[in-house]
Amino acid sequence: MERIISIMRCFYFFNGGSSKPARGNRKKKLMIIWICDRGKSDIDELKSLIECYKKKKDIGNVEVRVFDDAADLIQEMIEGNVADIIILDAMIAENGTEDLLKRIRTRNSDSKVILLISEMRHVLDGYQMKTDWILLKQNPSDRFFECMDRLCSDIREKRKILSLSCVEGDFVFSRSKILFIESEGHRCTIHELNGDYHIYRRLDELEERIDSPYFIRIHQSYLVNVKYIQRISNYELTMADGCILPVSKARYKQVQREYAENKMN
Repeated sequence: MERIISIMRCFYFFNGGSSKPARGNRKKKLMIIWICDRGKSDIDELKSLIECYKKKKDIGNVEVRVFDDAADLIQEMIEGNVADIIILDAMIAENGTEDLLKRIRTRNSDSKVILLISEMRHVLDGYQMKTDWILLKQNPSDRFFECMDRLCSDIREKRKILSLSCVEGDFVFSRSKILFIESEGHRCTIHELNGDYHIYRRLDELEERIDSPYFIRIHQSYLVNVKYIQRISNYELTMADGCILPVSKARYKQVQREYAENKMN
């Protein structure tokens, strides 16, 4: 172990970095924000506010997309694309805002919706339609940061859990409690601190659903939470529960790096 850490420190020294790579340097998950509005000046102001918030809060990668038609936004969702946050002009829906919100919720109940209204008298209507936040169109900067703080906090909490339908029933897993996932043909076994669960999903699908930098693919058949690796040597690693797993030759160096970095933080 000491030899691995020594090698890692030399690597960072000769590459001009710190001798101790920070956990914060891991790639942050992309946040997707959609703006549905037709006013160019309104869109520009919202983009500017998002950029200011991104820099001040260091929230990582943010992708902003603009839709000038609600039908295009819904079509995007029909095609399987979703946003973390949707900023929606209340006047843009042809069949009414309430109908549009229902269609958005049907396609993806996890998207957070900020409704832009033109007058304060519409505030109650907006909350009755179960939007997540309401901003005045004439002054969106008022409480924008407070709004984003709340919604980003909710999104982070949501990302910590994983809802899956397993053979044993429907469960909500905490990512931090999953040790590793093992693939056996068309079925995977989720090895969690509280026990094992079986699911008919491909490992690639589960890896995409988990979407965490702490989970690494050590082999075609194994996805491992790096925080639970105890030892690694001779193309094998030992997990916290005592399981010994094979590491493929092609992935061995990457797994060593991830393990050493985790130990140094």
